[in-house]
Amino acid sequence: MNKKINILFIGNVGSSAWNFKKGLSCYKDINRIDLLFEKHPCNSGIPSKKLLSPNSYDVVVYSYPFIKTYFKYFKYLVNAKVIWYWRGTDVRGKDFSNPLVNFLYKKIHSIFFKYVTMHTGHHIYSTPDLGWWFRNCTQPNSYLPTPIDTDVFFAYNNYSRPIKKFVFSSGSRGYKRTKVKHDNMPKFLNKIKFAEVNPAFNIHPLIMSNLCAECLACGVKVKHHEDKNREWVINNRSIPVCSKKLHIIIKEITHK
Repeated sequence: MNKKINILFIGNVGSSAWNFKKGLSCYKDINRIDLLFEKHPCNSGIPSKKLLSPNSYDVVVYSYPFIKTYFKYFKYLVNAKVIWYWRGTDVRGKDFSNPLVNFLYKKIHSIFFKYVTMHTGHHIYSTPDLGWWFRNCTQPNSYLPTPIDTDVFFAYNNYSRPIKKFVFSSGSRGYKRTKVKHDNMPKFLNKIKFAEVNPAFNIHPLIMSNLCAECLACGVKVKHHEDKNREWVINNRSIPVCSKKLHIIIKEITHK
């Protein structure tokens, strides 16, 4: 009889860990799913109050790998099968106005990324464009979008939409302007008829962001994505669809 799997999610970018836990909990070969992250108004979910000992997890899904958190959580990565979940800036890097700081950051980031992508494990990335950085990666890698909770993000019946158009800027970083917590976002989106969603760091809006998918799930028309709707989100970004793909990866790496 196969041993049931203990899983630890590190990080909750885009509420991914919280949503994946909902989706993976129905699989009989999974024993326990713990979440390790710091709560933030841009994400939903509750971290686990108690964790197992670091060597008790069979699989660790490490979201948004950065050198400063890598050493912090290294003890959980040593004996587990690791799924590296890349989100964007952790792959692309970012720019600093100070030339020296920018140079040092680019060097450190490049070395760390090359080091991690040589690790045994499976690398997944949340948007298709990130696949370019993995074109020469010798380890298994694939595109897996962040799941959207379509039971939470949906269009309310007979609900008026007083806001004809709303522009979201800088992705989740736009929280400082809207002041809408992620837990309250479904209600806010149900007030909007049409949205323009501009991701952070000047990423092209054609790249589907989590916020864009959440808008569509709530019945909001979105610029650059007029061909998509709630049904598209259910078929491509819902918790069951994304969790099934992640479960296949988990089975593959735990049976090797």
